[in-house]
Amino acid sequence: MGAPDNTRTSICNQALAHIKQRTIASLTEQSEQARKCALFYDSSRRATLRACDWNFATVHQQLAELGNVNAAQANPTIPSFQDIFPQWNYLYAYPAKCARFRKIYNPQRPVMPDPYRDRTMGERWSERWAEVQEFKIGRSPITNVLAIAANMEAAWGEFTFDVQDESQFDDMFIEGFAWKLATELALPLTADKELLALCEQKFEQEMGEAKRKNGGEGTERGPRHSAYESVRDY
Repeated sequence: MGAPDNTRTSICNQALAHIKQRTIASLTEQSEQARKCALFYDSSRRATLRACDWNFATVHQQLAELGNVNAAQANPTIPSFQDIFPQWNYLYAYPAKCARFRKIYNPQRPVMPDPYRDRTMGERWSERWAEVQEFKIGRSPITNVLAIAANMEAAWGEFTFDVQDESQFDDMFIEGFAWKLATELALPLTADKELLALCEQKFEQEMGEAKRKNGGEGTERGPRHSAYESVRDY
């Protein structure tokens, strides 16, 4: 995880070092480097949050229901969201401080596990449960509320929280964030397109490594079901 001494200034200085620019003492100082860092800091932070399913920023939360088909049909005075979200039965409020919504599910609802093929026994059921459900995100023209439509009752959401406290940032996130910020600073401060391409490449590399490490962090291997599966090392 991150360190309590992470600050906006320290992250900006990492980005500036990537493009061989002088460091700053604060984002409020009267320098072109500080002004550009202040301009691009938050947009680069949000873009880096959306680029990976960061474990440090993951939130699981029950969603607030805005309405459902049965209620709208029973009481015609309730604005029906079916006019704008056809084919969906439930409407939920988009979570506050959500940088990217990933998954909708119900932890109490039985779901079918994933099938897989086994040469010796044909199709078998594994222990890997299929939580992911379809959903649609849109804005209501009636209430102007960003909402999530789904066909699941009492739904929970998994999403990336819009973390702004630098002391909570994961070390991998800071590495990627600094490179993303460097991509925004490269042209305004250096006018060097080759340097911009290098920063973009480094950011993609950092995100690839972060996705690999975040995907395996906290993952437990399930029980094996056959010798064939063991040989394949699923």
